[in-house]
Amino acid sequence: METRRPHVRTIPVRCAPSQAPCPSCGKLGRRKATHRRRVCTIAYKQVVFLDITYGEYRARCSCCTTFRTTPPGVEPRAQYDNTVRQAVLDRILDDGMSVERVLASMRRDFLLDLSDGFVYDCLDWQARRLDLADHRRWVPTGEDRRQLRARLADRHQLSRFLLVHAPSFGAPIFGDRWHSPTRFCGSDGGR
Repeated sequence: METRRPHVRTIPVRCAPSQAPCPSCGKLGRRKATHRRRVCTIAYKQVVFLDITYGEYRARCSCCTTFRTTPPGVEPRAQYDNTVRQAVLDRILDDGMSVERVLASMRRDFLLDLSDGFVYDCLDWQARRLDLADHRRWVPTGEDRRQLRARLADRHQLSRFLLVHAPSFGAPIFGDRWHSPTRFCGSDGGR
């Protein structure tokens, strides 16, 4: 039996106006050249590429000498667009899949052969996008942290609290006595 080659689709995307704002200060620069690149995106059981035509601009400010445009949803110098990154993150965070299962799922559903490193890059990309200023204001520090430890001395309360707030409080916050992550998940039979 002969295997069929997947259908390859190319979607043209143009983001090369004659003038574009500098990414740092917003002052308009003139286009000096256009370039093309292919970026992979996803569609069910298809291989889809974005054929991006983008502009290189001469800056009229002191921020930089040249800059390039990029369409929304595509990071500069990326091989995959943000829909691929978001699909990987959804499988890890929402569906609770392991890295190996994510790679198998992306290969099966979207015909993408991703690497382990790309999956970890997706997690890093999402972490950089988060604004943790509000989170840092909420997380207790110093004396508040010591008071929290005293209030949560009962192991039953501790395990329930950490299950609800696991992203906010890691194991190191409670010191060496509570270093085992299995104790937080209730795997000791609720004792």
